[in-house]
Amino acid sequence: MYRFFGQPKYAGVGHGQSPIGYELFIRQLVNGQWVLPTDFNDITAETLHQLLTDVILTMHQSVEMLSFNLEQNQFVDPVFLDMVTDVQDHTKINLFTELTERLASGISAESLVRAACAFHKRGLLVCIDDVGTGQNTPQMVLSMNDSVDEYKFAF
Repeated sequence: MYRFFGQPKYAGVGHGQSPIGYELFIRQLVNGQWVLPTDFNDITAETLHQLLTDVILTMHQSVEMLSFNLEQNQFVDPVFLDMVTDVQDHTKINLFTELTERLASGISAESLVRAACAFHKRGLLVCIDDVGTGQNTPQMVLSMNDSVDEYKFAF
């Protein structure tokens, strides 16, 4: 069984104490403990769809955004693009799909750029996570600049 745990995101100083959204982290129940999944690529689009839908139903009306991670294999898979589109079509909350930095065999920088463009064409928000590590190089980020809405740099 999988579940999302949320870390609050705030607008910044002078914008109040309430979170504007949450970054969602997926965990798997193993032997009564919530742990990191051993392979994030095993998580299906259907599972993520259900988890995102369940979380959205629990959100207060003031929540503006939710972000969640996709692995590179998932990010380039049209099934996941369709899943995110469907979830976004049913909520006013802005969903940010975060591309993880973990390298995936057979996934080129060019295919990641194409996938980011496909998300962008559908009006979906994309974040590049941990820029400067793994595949998420500054060069790749620059090549998809018009299709990405947020970057997180690793220091």
